[in-house]
Amino acid sequence: VFAVTFMVAGYWSIRGLDPKTLAHFLLYLGIVDAIYAAYFAIVGLYVFSTFCWAWFLVYLLFVPALLTGRPVYSTAAKYWCLVCCFATLLIPGFLLVSGMVFG
Repeated sequence: VFAVTFMVAGYWSIRGLDPKTLAHFLLYLGIVDAIYAAYFAIVGLYVFSTFCWAWFLVYLLFVPALLTGRPVYSTAAKYWCLVCCFATLLIPGFLLVSGMVFG
């Protein structure tokens, strides 16, 4: 889900498409992400639930900036996105591939 989000956002930027449409797409993904986070919390997978809530916040920070056309939270969204990339994708991916966790 997260990789597709970056690919779609990049495509939107390259093609110069309407940012409001991207905002609606991110809002939809945020709702889906919140549902996943709740499900993971219910079944006891708290790490995955935390990851989903972190990405939900990323989506939530980008939506107002894209809808209004002003960089309302763009600085906070950029840095939170970088933190989330390392904390929820790069580091767990490395640990998973190296067999240190989930193995």
